Amino acid sequence: MDDDTTENPSLRERLAPFGEEVTRETIAQHIRAACAMAGDLGGEDPRDIIEQIEAGLTREDILNEFRRGERPEK
Repeated sequence: MDDDTTENPSLRERLAPFGEEVTRETIAQHIRAACAMAGDLGGEDPRDIIEQIEAGLTREDILNEFRRGERPEK
């Protein structure tokens, strides 16, 4: 069995079959969402969030992870 897939293809690789215009627009949307989320989370650099989105995490996953980190220890 030939398997030419990578373990974690990038967002660009997954979108390539849809054409360059769709790829650019989708990536731009993800970057805008990451920037907005970084602002929501008090962050200044959205690169970590972009990587998490490309890895398949949803907005809710990322926010839940942030919320767990904010809880005061008892």
